[in-house]
Amino acid sequence: MSDRTATFRRDVLFEEVWAEPMVAVAPRYGLSGPALAKICLRLGVPIPRRGHWARTRNRKIKRDRERRPEALITVPDVLEQPHPLVKASAATLRHVSSGRRQLRAEKSCLDIDVSAAQLDRAIRIMDALLKAFEVRGFNVVLLPTPLPDDPPRVAAKRIHVPVIARTTVVIGQKQLTLRLVEAYDFVALPAPTRTAELESWNVRRALGPTPTERRFNGQLVIELDFGSYGSNRRWRDSSGRKLEDCLNAVVAGAVGIAERDRLAGIARALSTRNWERDKRRQELAERRRQREADRLEELRERLAAWTEARTMRELAAAAEAAEAARTGSVEADSPVAEWLEWVRAQAERRQQAAFKGSRAEPAEAED
Repeated sequence: MSDRTATFRRDVLFEEVWAEPMVAVAPRYGLSGPALAKICLRLGVPIPRRGHWARTRNRKIKRDRERRPEALITVPDVLEQPHPLVKASAATLRHVSSGRRQLRAEKSCLDIDVSAAQLDRAIRIMDALLKAFEVRGFNVVLLPTPLPDDPPRVAAKRIHVPVIARTTVVIGQKQLTLRLVEAYDFVALPAPTRTAELESWNVRRALGPTPTERRFNGQLVIELDFGSYGSNRRWRDSSGRKLEDCLNAVVAGAVGIAERDRLAGIARALSTRNWERDKRRQELAERRRQREADRLEELRERLAAWTEARTMRELAAAAEAAEAARTGSVEADSPVAEWLEWVRAQAERRQQAAFKGSRAEPAEAED
């Protein structure tokens, strides 16, 4: 046994276990990974959860894969050989300025919402992004989705539910909604010059905040919606980086989201399977407990019947002995003999009830 003594500092230990896997740090202290983990817990040093380094390694592999020169996504200055979805949507997008949702409810096109000044750039970015997804083996489709905030309309005695096409990237079993929009600012409206309009403007201002309008600011944003409300990621233009330089990060982010969803699905399936197994075990344990209770109740009934049968026979024997002692013998046709015969018959029935077949169900095997 080694007499080596190891000294631990909480701050140093924290830095080490979050910089490298536990199995790499533990040999420096002459310990195994599980032993070092126990020491960290004893000292109150938080440690990475199981699978942390595997997830980190996978993210690094995906980032490195997208950083390779041959994987770099470039946006051309001029759109050539556009993607089929871009080609089918370009005319509609150029035709629509305001009221885009009403038109797209009738005619499917890509989910792009930008000003006319940024439309050509947005189309080129979307084209490069869709081609990059398909080169990596992922499908991009337009899926019709009902608008949740638009009520159904009744036209020609038929109910019409507004439907909008969502640009959807399919990665494995995961569907991600892709949008390219332009950010906007709220700008305060100036006071009108005409008297009638000024009076109305002053009333609106007195009843609430200063009237504003939404104005696009030229910054493009890519949104990936991957689930419930608020589950999305965004990449946008910034002062130091244009959106065209973020497309590889968008692809890597989409792949990472799909991978996390796949692993979460596996974890949910495993959790459900464990829950069902535990539930079956609980039900089996309950059935066994109930069976044991039934067997115990049956045993009590058998014991009571057997005890009663024995007591009846003893009673009959004592009564017969007493009658013989009093009269010398018990005549076969006397009332006492008839009563003794009846008591012994009752004892025989009770004994048969005590030794009849078991009513308990056979034992069940555990899963």
